[in-house]
Amino acid sequence: MKTLTTKVDMIVFLTAQGQNHCHQLTGCDPDATYLLLATDDFVVLNRESLSLQAALADYDINIYY
Repeated sequence: MKTLTTKVDMIVFLTAQGQNHCHQLTGCDPDATYLLLATDDFVVLNRESLSLQAALADYDINIYY
């Protein structure tokens, strides 16, 4: 059975996994997260996606997009 994954869900998953891997490898949170999104896309996704807000809220990091 195949499932569909939305763009937002994939961004959230990859962001959270990347942060978790950095924490496991270095023992501390990453200093920055780079999201390959246009500024307008990021603003809309951040405003409308609770899961993206939750993934980014767990860390005190700089976010670049």
